[in-house]
Amino acid sequence: DTVYGSSEDLLIELHTNFKRNFSVFSLGLEFSAGYYSKPSDKAIINSKLQVTYGKAGVQLALDNLWSKEPYVVPYVSGGVYGTYFRETQLKLAHNGTTEAAFYVTGGLMFDIDWLDPLSATSAYFESGIENTFLFVEASYFFFSLYPQDPDFEGYNYNAGIKMEY
Repeated sequence: DTVYGSSEDLLIELHTNFKRNFSVFSLGLEFSAGYYSKPSDKAIINSKLQVTYGKAGVQLALDNLWSKEPYVVPYVSGGVYGTYFRETQLKLAHNGTTEAAFYVTGGLMFDIDWLDPLSATSAYFESGIENTFLFVEASYFFFSLYPQDPDFEGYNYNAGIKMEY
């Protein structure tokens, strides 16, 4: 926080989930990879931080609450994450990895297929897309159990689009 300030920059994340549907809910295995880059906020310190991370966990989604379409889907997930970081200042660089630490996530997905049923049906038959969602979520990344690791503990807020095949 001292050098890089608050995090208003975008994080890019690719996420995949392999799930098994049950009568009211689904259980899934999730895997994610993300990338973040931010220059320092202080003019006196000309540095840049780059962070790449990977997550693996399980997800519980209540995606069969509605009879026809999953209009709103609450979900929770949790698992472990690891981070590779690189901090550069002029020609100096400090990089490394963190040990695995825990994370938890909670969010809501909003089905948008009902807005244009004709396009949704076409997407299903042409590409196998069963549902398309807009989502919002909040994750909490716990501090690594190893004191020598950098502190990546804190909240992360995400919004985006998910497609279900």
